[in-house]
Parts: sequence; C-alpha cells; structure tokens
Amino acid sequence: MDSPDAPALYTERLAPPASVHLVSLVLGGIVLLGVTPFTSPVLAALIGLLVAAASSAALVLSSPVVAVIRGGDPADGGAPDEPRLRAGGAVIPVGALGAAEVVDADGLQRLMRTDADARAHVCHRGWMSGAVRVPVTDPRDATPYWLVCTRRPAQLVAALGRRESQLESRRESWTLRRRTRSTRADRCPRRPAGCGGAPGSTWRT
Repeated sequence: MDSPDAPALYTERLAPPASVHLVSLVLGGIVLLGVTPFTSPVLAALIGLLVAAASSAALVLSSPVVAVIRGGDPADGGAPDEPRLRAGGAVIPVGALGAAEVVDADGLQRLMRTDADARAHVCHRGWMSGAVRVPVTDPRDATPYWLVCTRRPAQLVAALGRRESQLESRRESWTLRRRTRSTRADRCPRRPAGCGGAPGSTWRT
C-alpha cells in the first residue's frame, strides 16, 4: 500500500454533483411519509432529514479518490520515491505507465460500451463526463490501460507528466556522470603494464 503521509501531486474525490443529492432528498421524503402515520410530524420530519443526510454522506464518502502521490511501497514494483497513480483502492507506479490522454464525454461512452476492454482497470462514476486513459507499458502486467474519471483531466495529465521530467533529469545526470568518468579515463589511457598498478589497469590522478 502507498503511505498515507506521501505528498500528493494531484488529488480529487469523485463526489457526486448537487443534482445527485436530490435523490437523497426524495428518499428522505419517502421515509417521512412512511413514518408520519405512526409518529408525530416533527419526529417524522427529523427522521426524514436524518435519512437524507445519511444518504448524501454515504454517496460522498463512498466516492473514490484519484491521486498522484510521490513515493510508495516498493512492493508494487516502483522505486520508493517514484510517483504513483492511485484510483480508488488500486495503485500503480507511474513508471509502468505510458503517456496519458484526455478522454471526452463521447470517448468515455465508447470506452465504457462498444470499445470496452474487460482487462482494463476502470475507475468510473455515472455522473462523470470526462476521463484520462493511461496505457500500461509494464510487460509483466496484463492490464492494457487504466481509465480514470476526473473533472480536471488536464491537471491529472500534467501531474502524470511530471514523471517524464523526472526521468529526463535522471538521464541527463547519468549522461553527465558518464562523460565525467570518460574524461578522467582519457587522461591516462590503458598501457600494457598499467599506470602504476596492475597490468591493464587505468591510472587516475
């Protein structure tokens, strides 16, 4: 599991919009009408309000959280400080993912219906109209892609894109170290008898 204290590069709860909470009010009204014959109107109204509030709270608390966090458990195959994408209860290192793409409402409908892949990991809620599709590039993982709903697809793609900048920075640092070692080695090329060391060794200042 990822650490609960890991800093988040991006976080979003896929909570329902206000229109969905009307269902909770309707449910509370039904309960109110149902208990009114058996109790006082005040108590019936209180029960109805409690049911409506509890229903709305359940909708919000059960909504999945989408996040890009920095660092996590190496058991998932990623480095300890490598960013992870978390969608609901699933977590994957971003190093195992390809380039993310924004999916509009029409594309989301297709991916959920005609173009759906049963092997894909999907984090979806019916009230969401946008998503991000991220291919899985790890050959050990049979999941073809992650489809994650979001209200802020551009920001989620940007958070995932930071991984590319980090990898590029690491590659540049590695290249610089290689050049530095090569420069030092060129100061004294290999000699048959070595340079003050064992035969074939490289002398260094």
